[in-house]
Amino acid sequence: MVATLGLGAVTCSRLFPSDLAALTLEEQQELASQASAWIRSERDAQRPLAIPLVASELARFEPYFPREILEDVRVLGVDSMPSPRFLGAIRHRGRQILRFDQAIGLALGDTLLLRGAEIPAGSPARRGVLFHELVHAVQYNLLGIEPFVDHYLRSLVEVGYRYPQVVFEHQAFELQHRFITHPNEPFSVAAEVEEMVAGLPP
Repeated sequence: MVATLGLGAVTCSRLFPSDLAALTLEEQQELASQASAWIRSERDAQRPLAIPLVASELARFEPYFPREILEDVRVLGVDSMPSPRFLGAIRHRGRQILRFDQAIGLALGDTLLLRGAEIPAGSPARRGVLFHELVHAVQYNLLGIEPFVDHYLRSLVEVGYRYPQVVFEHQAFELQHRFITHPNEPFSVAAEVEEMVAGLPP
């Protein structure tokens, strides 16, 4: 089951071919452009409803994240994740690649959506999902939305559509695991993201 997602996507004017790898360069660019536009639009729609991290969350995450990221981010509990129609048309060997309806967390840049019923406030599960989505917020902040989306989609194809192995997801899951299993050993998420981004292809 998909746990969290860093990538939003967009309702578009036409359906793409059934295999993401079969997209032409022009179609790949169109998909990335529209996905980036949707992320911005959805972020702008959801952010006024979202709230800052509470004091206990700020204190827990400050050893790991830049203060400005923690103060700027907003969090919104939702009953279900927004799911652009075109996602159902992007398949590989008959299997839908990304399932937003199964996600419990979704990062829209500096605005994080959490499916509230599955991650109660103050629970260890909430802290874990929040940490994962905050890693994505740092990735977005360093790269910008358009480059993030471009690398996300390219990586999705390169790893054979294995969502957890997408470069941004792999890092977020890895750092989330480290946060959970070594709670008394803080590290700099920003430094980890900077190192990862330096190794991305042009």
